Amino acid sequence: MNIKVIFCTFLFLSVTIASCQKLYWKDATNWTLYRYQGHRLFKIPLDSLQSYDHLSLDQDSILAFMDSVQLLNPKGAVAWMGGYIATCKLNGIVRKVEFSNYGGFFFDEKTRTYYTLPSEKTEDWITYLQQQYLSLTRKQQ
Repeated sequence: MNIKVIFCTFLFLSVTIASCQKLYWKDATNWTLYRYQGHRLFKIPLDSLQSYDHLSLDQDSILAFMDSVQLLNPKGAVAWMGGYIATCKLNGIVRKVEFSNYGGFFFDEKTRTYYTLPSEKTEDWITYLQQQYLSLTRKQQ
């Protein structure tokens, strides 16, 4: 067999397996919420977030929500009416995520994938995020 064919096959399989890995959000650490208001959540690059005020989120609180996150496969475009910017560390990689401020879902920029919390946790999740964001804004005044 041609060495190029073997190499290309190996490379294709490696990329496919890596992209299909299931993310276990309960394993994410170093959750940080950033102070940002506006409709450009998705346009702010990960490396510029350090210039925004931020607040570390409690690992135990986040774990209580993230232990049952599920993949969300929207049929159409997801409408955002605002949200929060956060980062975390998962599998050794810092990831930027956007949390919806009215629904129990979020978007992982690295994989360009939506995730959702179970409906029974949604209200508590939204309240938690609001409280943390208010705490962040008060801290900076």
